[in-house]
Amino acid sequence: MDRGGVTEELLKAAGRMRRVRLSVLFPDISQGEFLALEVIYRYTLIQDGRKICVSDLAKNMKIASSAVSRMLHTLEERGLISREVDRKDRRNTYVYLTEAGRQKHQDAVDTMDEFLKSVVNRMKEEDIRQLIVLWNELADIIDDELDSRTKGERR
Repeated sequence: MDRGGVTEELLKAAGRMRRVRLSVLFPDISQGEFLALEVIYRYTLIQDGRKICVSDLAKNMKIASSAVSRMLHTLEERGLISREVDRKDRRNTYVYLTEAGRQKHQDAVDTMDEFLKSVVNRMKEEDIRQLIVLWNELADIIDDELDSRTKGERR
């Protein structure tokens, strides 16, 4: 394959997708902040209301604990989350959504659902399903290629 053909088109399409800014849908919350609210929300659902530890939140978000702590500070200032120190082990801090945080999370989920329904309606569900299959296949191939190259293999 030459660089001017399909490979260049693939790179351009990937670049366009990377530049999509869903943040215009959420002018008062960043994508990272939404992800934090989502992880906290899902954890409390799965763990029957238990609060999530900051270190577990960082692992789930795949970012450093220091970055999570800065983000949590902002979310706490805005009244979206609260933190509490574990009485048994003061090294652990737990996080939970406030009522305002639950509402902000739900508003963002509703906005995203409405947006994605519009996208699917415009592109047609069967085309979206085919795209998902192909996208997952491409992701598997990319993962496999990267894995083989980190092991010194070449295909």
